[in-house]
Amino acid sequence: MDIIDSLPTTGTLILLGLPLLYLFGIPLLILATFRTEAFPTIEPVPADEPLPEVVRQRFFEVHESLTRLGFSNEGTFFLPQAVTNVKSLIVVFLNRAEATGAVSAVVYADQNGAWNLQESFTEFCTRFDDDSEINTGNQKTLGAFPIPSSYLSTQHPRIQNVEDLFAAHQALKRHHAIRRRSVNRLDEQFEGDVAAYISAGMTAEFEHAKTRGYLRYIGGAHDGFTAAMKDSPYRPPVQLNKPQYRATFVGAYLMAWKQLWPMKPFFAYARHRRDRRLLEDTGFELPSKNVGWS
Repeated sequence: MDIIDSLPTTGTLILLGLPLLYLFGIPLLILATFRTEAFPTIEPVPADEPLPEVVRQRFFEVHESLTRLGFSNEGTFFLPQAVTNVKSLIVVFLNRAEATGAVSAVVYADQNGAWNLQESFTEFCTRFDDDSEINTGNQKTLGAFPIPSSYLSTQHPRIQNVEDLFAAHQALKRHHAIRRRSVNRLDEQFEGDVAAYISAGMTAEFEHAKTRGYLRYIGGAHDGFTAAMKDSPYRPPVQLNKPQYRATFVGAYLMAWKQLWPMKPFFAYARHRRDRRLLEDTGFELPSKNVGWS
């Protein structure tokens, strides 16, 4: 047999190459395009902003539930979004009696001239006096960045009822933070400035991702900024040159593979199984009307 005849055909090479391009090319795209700045600008949504009906309805439902639970609406904000024709909004709530915050988030996209809801979720957050934190959400999508070891962050996408989700959050608090004091960071550290509170939280997430090798500063080290974040990780002096971040080579692959088939289902299964077990350890049970959530 001629050696040329034994070589793979062009069609075979393409079929073999497409999966490799998918698995190894998309992370390289993230590596080339991912950029974000420290303390990103958070814009409040104007009262007369014409939000899509599906978005307004979602926010109305969550607002009703959280109001019954003692939360107050602290404002609605646009988040920075890198993708054209996609918008991310969050409504921030605060239960001052419990020193617990909540976020209702939606992502919607313009598809052929119509805005369609892409994702929506609710998340509760309690920070404690030792800088530990408990987060409880019902989002389906896994986060791109690693979670600090002092944070207990769980996702329960099957608990879509907001009041049930808050009950789960309270159960986790009772089980894991019985001797810790909740801290109202929005009022005590940000004097009610919600936009600064959100922006600083995003930057703290970027800084942690940087320490874990997911991100790096563009243009080299920003030692002054790093020191300021350690001394006062909320509002560093304005004279500091705020850095921008970009993905590292390893970080681009780790972020991408969490969201790509065939790895995504395995990451999601492992995360949700672990989170379900943590909640079950508290003895938490859903009301009988929601039996079948597992």
